[in-house]
Amino acid sequence: MNNHCFKLDCKNQVYGKCECQGKTLFCYEHLAEHVEFSSPRGHQCIRNYFKPSPELINPIIQKMLEISSDLKLFRNQMVQNSYEIIKSVKKHLDIFMEEINKIELKCKRMVEILQGEGKILDIFSENDIENILKLDIQQAQQKLLGWNKNLQINNNGIIDSINKFFEIPWDPFRKQIKDVVESKDLSFFRHKTKDFITVNLENFQITTVALDLPQVIAGYDYSCFMLPNKSYFYYLNGRSFGFIFIIDEHRNITTLTEAKINYYVDLIIIENSVYIIGGRNNLAEKYDMGSNKWERLASLPNNLNFDISCNIQFDHSILITGYYLQKIISYCTIHNKYKELSDIILQEKCYKIFISGNDKIYAIEQGGKNYESEINDVSRWNIIGCNNMPSNYLQSVKVRYKNDIYFVQYSDILWKFDLSSKQLSQIKAV
Repeated sequence: MNNHCFKLDCKNQVYGKCECQGKTLFCYEHLAEHVEFSSPRGHQCIRNYFKPSPELINPIIQKMLEISSDLKLFRNQMVQNSYEIIKSVKKHLDIFMEEINKIELKCKRMVEILQGEGKILDIFSENDIENILKLDIQQAQQKLLGWNKNLQINNNGIIDSINKFFEIPWDPFRKQIKDVVESKDLSFFRHKTKDFITVNLENFQITTVALDLPQVIAGYDYSCFMLPNKSYFYYLNGRSFGFIFIIDEHRNITTLTEAKINYYVDLIIIENSVYIIGGRNNLAEKYDMGSNKWERLASLPNNLNFDISCNIQFDHSILITGYYLQKIISYCTIHNKYKELSDIILQEKCYKIFISGNDKIYAIEQGGKNYESEINDVSRWNIIGCNNMPSNYLQSVKVRYKNDIYFVQYSDILWKFDLSSKQLSQIKAV
């Protein structure tokens, strides 16, 4: 492939490839000239490229080499100084070392690509870069220090090794996961009337739109998750089966798949997959929207069925609790495993809801206590108050407007959680 514009003296960095040409590249300026003066036929820029300048690439290469070098140093120090921790938590350490090896290989691969002479790279987004490295420095550091503290190992060599490795000032890939979409409108499917309700959170005016749903669906139970593009992703079912569909901002309905799943489930979307958990069938499945295929997940722990709340995600994990469950469970989407967070005892036979914002996660028992946890350490929870919320099934969908989180109960009551005062208050019936 040519690594320059067809105008040989062109000094531009960004290129496009027209569908009418073979491997010839054009900078954007000359691509317009090509479209205007070439023979009349369909023209379309079908792919973008860029030829990175040394000024742009060299600092990235240098830092990746430093990270790779530090990874080697850290691994050697851990082997030399941490016999006791290896003996005590070999399982955890093996997992972490495996991730370090993967990161190092990805760093090397990136360096090889970036150092290639005369190569033109596809333009990649922040998500692409993040997927290449998957390096969240602060969370990894806190995990290792937490393991060491919980085991009460007084080994300064281990602590120094951990802290030395993570003293890397350059971290462009950190990206906090947000589960609550910011919006001035909250929309939800109203079970009683089978229509779509939108509440304006500025003035609390209500708009009702009838939905043309399949007649075979009774709408007995459903779960909803709001996407960043303001579309609403639904799982709606009757007593024996249901289907998954998307409602876009224009109220158009797109059915993705049918599923023979029992009711009382919750769902969450991570990347291109829909995770559906709960129900009377003790369900845990993943639906891949790209391949349109279902995949069975690891079996749920005992008593983790019936009404489930699981629409909080962090660090490749999903937080789960339920009506009968007195614990909070963490499900790892990478290793397909569950872990019980034993620092909190919740009420049995009580509906619960998760809320997140400002780097904190809140677990609220309806008519019970409110709990708070740091997003980087969900093993520790503190009681921050109580609420008088009547116990009822919850709509899954939540939105953030200004510094408040809004959500709706199954009884169509609008609630607000103030992230500043950490108080829950009822707004109105909708």
